[in-house]
Amino acid sequence: MQMLTRKFLAGLGLDQTQIESVIQGHTESVDGLKDDLDKAKAELAELAAVRKELDEAKKAASQNKVWQDEYESLKKNFEEFRDRQAAQATLASKKTAYAAVLRDLGIQERRIDSILRVTDFDELSVSEDGKFANPDDVKATASKEWGDFIATPSEVGARVQTPPATNANATTMTKKEIMAIKDAKKRQEAIKANPSLFGIEVN
Repeated sequence: MQMLTRKFLAGLGLDQTQIESVIQGHTESVDGLKDDLDKAKAELAELAAVRKELDEAKKAASQNKVWQDEYESLKKNFEEFRDRQAAQATLASKKTAYAAVLRDLGIQERRIDSILRVTDFDELSVSEDGKFANPDDVKATASKEWGDFIATPSEVGARVQTPPATNANATTMTKKEIMAIKDAKKRQEAIKANPSLFGIEVN
């Protein structure tokens, strides 16, 4: 490629004034192109920086999503564990309070654990001090449901009264069938009629 020099231009028959004019115009054009090139390079560098920031932002967003999901999972597990612990503590309080009611009624100690295992505690509520909100009602209901197992002073070895007539169901119902009875009163009656299925001894 032929370089644009004064000698080359003179060889083309241009005088000195024309040569200087061409050289000046060429220089300005080259300088302008250099400026445009430098500007384009700067814009490319800026675009690369922006692209890098965008990639880092996407990466951070993805990582944040992972952290958020992990946090939500841990939070859910903690809340489920907390609820289970609270439910177990509440059930333990109910059983303790109910056992006290049974003892107060005179239920034989060896039968209390068996009664606790088959008692439905869902409808009973205790306050923060571990006592029933309606102790008189609970005691009356417990006496009605488990009165057949209250020992009397005249009984040797704390014998219980004769089981109710519903004991005829003892040979026709299983423990699973009894626990499937939704009516609490009927379920308790079936349990009393089939005490051996629940580890409750009747002398």
